[in-house]
Amino acid sequence: MGMMGDMMGGGHMGMMKKFKMLGLTEEQEIKIDDIQHQLHKQHWAIMGQMIDVRAELRKVHAGDPPEAKAIGAVYGKMFDLKRQMIETTIEAKNNAMGVLTEAQAAQMKNMKQRRKMMHSQGGMMQGQGGMMQGQGG
Repeated sequence: MGMMGDMMGGGHMGMMKKFKMLGLTEEQEIKIDDIQHQLHKQHWAIMGQMIDVRAELRKVHAGDPPEAKAIGAVYGKMFDLKRQMIETTIEAKNNAMGVLTEAQAAQMKNMKQRRKMMHSQGGMMQGQGGMMQGQGG
């Protein structure tokens, strides 16, 4: 559920919130909302397929003995569905970026760079803190 939670919750929902922080025009908001709506529809259809694949997975796991190749094939179907969700999310983001002006696109890139920098600095700080704790203990 972790990846699907990211896809349906924090993944593209967070992405769309970031777009709306750019001072969009009403026309841009409508276009981006439509992109988000289409992505939701695609993901719900894929999640319906995943429910079927999970049922299939339960059946192949119940085999006595379970067949490794059959289980692997079903996991392959599941991974293909997850891949589709990742690809559709990236396509939606690219489509939404296409709605932006050059200035808004630059602002979005700057926000992304700042976020990366904060994550890398936070990681180093945590790493140093962990080292300090380890040295003192």
